[in-house]
Amino acid sequence: MDINGKWTVYAYNGKATSVTLPAEVGGKPVKVLSEACFSTNKSLLNVTLPADIVVNAGAFRDCTSLLSVNMSNVVPEINDQCFMNCPSLLTVSWPQNLTKIGNQAF
Repeated sequence: MDINGKWTVYAYNGKATSVTLPAEVGGKPVKVLSEACFSTNKSLLNVTLPADIVVNAGAFRDCTSLLSVNMSNVVPEINDQCFMNCPSLLTVSWPQNLTKIGNQAF
């Protein structure tokens, strides 16, 4: 959805095992993953996030099959409960400029 010239991902219900979010859609930047947008997805194994995206609380909560997350070096923080109850999660690439890891992030 386009808000103020920026895209927000509100929900993903697909069955793909690997997802790479684009940096832009239709010339407008993808800037936000809404709260719980991937939560409870049982198919997702790997995800790659674009630069400078805000990942809201619980975005990947209860993704029990999630194995790895590749975050751009420009993701500033990991919000509360972002990866809560992701027991299969083995690898998260840490952004160089990470300033905050929220409560119960993992």
